[in-house]
Amino acid sequence: MTGSMKSWFILGLGALLFMGLGPAGSGAEAEEAKELIIEVSGGAPGTGPVYYSLRTGRRTADPASQDWDIAFERPRLIYTNSGETAAALGSGGLGGVWHTGKTGFAGLSQAEAIKNDPLYGPYNTDASRWIDGAMLKPAASRRINVMTFTGYANEAKKDGKTRASAFSASFSYNKKQFYSARGMPPSYHLSNQVYIIRHGDGKGESKVQIRSYESQSREDMDRYIISYQNF
Repeated sequence: MTGSMKSWFILGLGALLFMGLGPAGSGAEAEEAKELIIEVSGGAPGTGPVYYSLRTGRRTADPASQDWDIAFERPRLIYTNSGETAAALGSGGLGGVWHTGKTGFAGLSQAEAIKNDPLYGPYNTDASRWIDGAMLKPAASRRINVMTFTGYANEAKKDGKTRASAFSASFSYNKKQFYSARGMPPSYHLSNQVYIIRHGDGKGESKVQIRSYESQSREDMDRYIISYQNF
């Protein structure tokens, strides 16, 4: 093989390797963004929480498993398969959520998501907090994370007494939840915040953005449209 042929061969091989690595040397291209329509009803005979796998894009029948990644319950409660939610369900979930502070999927790499693993950064797992607020009645202890915290007074209840309880450090960036509410009856205005959801089995992540939310009180129905993209 001549010198010029060797040079072209090396350049071609390098180009193929570069193309195969994908962005930031991740080893694979991110999947295309997808959309899910999620309906959850309350009251009787309401559906109760609904559980979804972002890996398959389908509803999951068994909440006591690592098969689901994100769940919805009225009113405006969004769970991850993690923390006290996982403990309450006995799922052994290893999930969580990270608030990116961005309003689009572009520029969010898997390397950035991995960097925010609990060992290295602020993945947030579900925690029980006592919520007093007009938008969340009746006041009660609720399992929440950074997607659903609404900015109202939060307290922990113990032995029948109310005690002030500050959020943990991982809750310090949670003011920009997925919506703001205005007026009475409230109208909901989406913030287009993007979150990274760690899957229930702890082995992958998805970018998630709530694109549409409707609360139909007469029908006891909440309807979400979410966009998501798996790494």
